[in-house]
Amino acid sequence: MTKEEYANIYKTYINELVKKYENDPDYDGTQATYEFEDTATVDQIVGFYIVCEGDRALIQWRENINGIDLVEKDIAVNKILEELYL
Repeated sequence: MTKEEYANIYKTYINELVKKYENDPDYDGTQATYEFEDTATVDQIVGFYIVCEGDRALIQWRENINGIDLVEKDIAVNKILEELYL
């Protein structure tokens, strides 16, 4: 997939999450973010980094995972970002 395709996957999902909470009077802007963190797929996470970090996606990802034990999802995100940015 291309960077644009990953970005679109992220945008579609985050928009769905925001829409889910739009009529909730207790929505303070964080619920969609927390749900994203708990439920995002590998492709959605890759898209998040592409959209939010641009050309620094891999650099920021590596900073964020530095020193933590990686799970299978993290390894997959890392592999895709390396393929896209190296």
